[in-house]
Amino acid sequence: MPGERQPIAVVSDGSALVSGDDVEVVLRDCVEVISGLAGIPARTIVLGKVDSAQLLRIARDHPAILLTHTEPARARTAQQGLGAGHCVLTDQDATAIALAAAVRSVLAGRGRTPEDTRVLVAGARMLPAVTTLLIAGGTRDLALWNLSDAAVFPLHQAVFGADVVLDLLGALPEDTGDPRLTVLTRDHVHTASAAVAGIMRAAAKAPRPCFDIEVRLAATAALADVEPVGRPPMATAARVLADRVAAAVLAVCEPTTLAAP
Repeated sequence: MPGERQPIAVVSDGSALVSGDDVEVVLRDCVEVISGLAGIPARTIVLGKVDSAQLLRIARDHPAILLTHTEPARARTAQQGLGAGHCVLTDQDATAIALAAAVRSVLAGRGRTPEDTRVLVAGARMLPAVTTLLIAGGTRDLALWNLSDAAVFPLHQAVFGADVVLDLLGALPEDTGDPRLTVLTRDHVHTASAAVAGIMRAAAKAPRPCFDIEVRLAATAALADVEPVGRPPMATAARVLADRVAAAVLAVCEPTTLAAP
């Protein structure tokens, strides 16, 4: 296909892996999933320590990079150091997109919109990318809570009046007994792989791949349309989700290009 550049790169320094895990094995498993959903080849690259300079060198030969299993703060610093014009996703980006899509899906099921809903993010410092997405997606009443707030503002008080809680701390039961409140946790990120695969495929096809807020919002909206909150999609459904994300992202990256999967 004209404009398509391959392969994508799956990069890690293993700094976020559990002790004893083999980074090469973990990356091969990751490539199998992402490459399978995206329908494009990928290569693994293991670094001693991720930094912006190394990512920039990799970006010169690859249209997109998935930076995975790397300590979150280090991954974010390296990603931000590249500036605009590069498509570098982190695990945190994928989690944020999947969770933001889950919020939108829950609201749509209730006939609500982000503009008329109160959302609380518990443990907001752990995943700043999701706060950015929620704000950019139109959430007007957004509250952030962290463990450091507990002494003066306990979580059970912060939850009062919320329609949706993103509980990144695992501090709340999913069933709170309040039918008006939905609690979403890191267990509700089943579509993260489809989000990554779709964005990677779009970046491989787009003449000018990037990963800005418009791309993230497009991926979020595509997932939210069919987000199966609470259960992982089957393999076929995951490929459909990746197709939807790729088409939505291509439409943003290159509006005049037919954004078909």
